[in-house]
Amino acid sequence: RVARGRPVDVARGFVRAVRRRDWQQAAGAGRWLTLLDGVPDTLGLEAGLDFVRLMGGSDPRVALQLEAARLMPAAVLL
Repeated sequence: RVARGRPVDVARGFVRAVRRRDWQQAAGAGRWLTLLDGVPDTLGLEAGLDFVRLMGGSDPRVALQLEAARLMPAAVLL
C-alpha cells in the first residue's frame, strides 16, 4: 500500500539497484513498478528491465522476478 503512493521513490530504488549492479533488487523493484501508476516516463522501465535481464538474467531469482514483471500487468487487466 505504501509503494502505491510513492512511485517515484520506488523508481529511485530501481535506478540505485541497477547502478549498484544488484540485479535481484532491481528486478524486484521493476516488478513493483509495472503495477504502479505515476511511474515517471523518463525512467525507461522497459529498457531498464531488458538491461537487468541481459546483465543478471542467468540468476534464477532475477529471472523469476523479471518473468513476474512481464506477466503481472496482464493479470491485473483480467
